[in-house]
Amino acid sequence: MREVRALSSVAQRIAEGDLSARTGLKPSENELGQLTKGFDLMAESLEQHVKNLEIAEKKPAESHVPANRGRRARTICADQQ
Repeated sequence: MREVRALSSVAQRIAEGDLSARTGLKPSENELGQLTKGFDLMAESLEQHVKNLEIAEKKPAESHVPANRGRRARTICADQQ
């Protein structure tokens, strides 16, 4: 059961933080092959979500300010002049 060992090994690597781990097995039409394909797709999706979160955390805080807030501030300043 090479597929089961590969799935188990990759699951352990992902649990340890290696989100790039994949089974490397070719998907087949049987149930185990479908599970392998689904597992690799899940791992790929998880890796991408974590990368997106890391990118979002690195963006400056002002990128989270709604665009109209800046317009309101300019309007208030202009009214006071």
